[in-house]
Amino acid sequence: MARPGVSLLSPDDVRSIHETSLYVLREIGVVVPNQDILRKLQEAGATVDLSKKIARFPEGIVLGAVESANKQYVLYGREPGAEARFGHGEHNLISSPGQSAWFDYETNARREPRLVDARSAITVGDALPNVTVVGAMTVPVDAAPAIRDVVLTSELIRGTGKPTRCWPVTRRSTEYVLEIYRAVAGGKDALRARPMVEVFLEPISPLQLPETGLDVMIPFLEHGQPVSIGPMVMASGTGPATLAGTIAQENAEILAGICITQLVRPGMPVCYGGICHAFDMRTTQLIFAGPEQAIFGVAMTQMGKHYGLPVYVNSGLTDSKRPD
Repeated sequence: MARPGVSLLSPDDVRSIHETSLYVLREIGVVVPNQDILRKLQEAGATVDLSKKIARFPEGIVLGAVESANKQYVLYGREPGAEARFGHGEHNLISSPGQSAWFDYETNARREPRLVDARSAITVGDALPNVTVVGAMTVPVDAAPAIRDVVLTSELIRGTGKPTRCWPVTRRSTEYVLEIYRAVAGGKDALRARPMVEVFLEPISPLQLPETGLDVMIPFLEHGQPVSIGPMVMASGTGPATLAGTIAQENAEILAGICITQLVRPGMPVCYGGICHAFDMRTTQLIFAGPEQAIFGVAMTQMGKHYGLPVYVNSGLTDSKRPD
């Protein structure tokens, strides 16, 4: 069945943004705080300043990485038939991995979430038929920070049979998170054959890859789990004031992340996370539901599709603190 399409960027617009991103990567570069990856980039032909930890990417490396990236993959849940297919022309809805505050409708007050809230959120995500990937939607304060991501992974695996979205925050906790998925899948080879979770790499705008994020990503790549790359450039905050400039910077940061994934493990599946936003200078807050968000969502989807990649965007979000 044909689906209606929406586009905002003309072919010339897409080409201009693509070429601007290549210029940024070639002439300005990206901070890569990992010496091993910097040396591999240097060997691959990038211009690297080891002291400043800056890599500048020639066009050939970028285009080669985009070509190398696997553009279709499936995430498998614990229960048979519970799957999320990416790059197959299907839509997936993901309940988010974690909020640091909840608004309690019973007390009419903002509060910190707890594990009982995570269990409720996971139950709702599991029950909603249109949600294909379940997140915990909390950062529970009654789970110790050092093991919180491991605890939430355990809660997700027990609470839903669908694929899950976790958010490991250290290399050490990543090993325990992957141990949980290995146990459920039936071993490392079984997990590689039937991936159960994406790792989320979030570049730090402007133009910097996260040291901890790279440390977390590498073990996931070794286990054959897909990577979703999603910087959150804020127009007029951590990016240019113009929407086109913000999109070009966001695109450059994603392309840099793709280069790293393919350098570490060629052929790895990648999801293009075009989740840039606008910055409200009056309140100094990120805007989730302004008109710019719809523009960014459509435009970034076009850019991701230009490279043939499955796309992840923020949509259906609100700046309201209560349903009203």
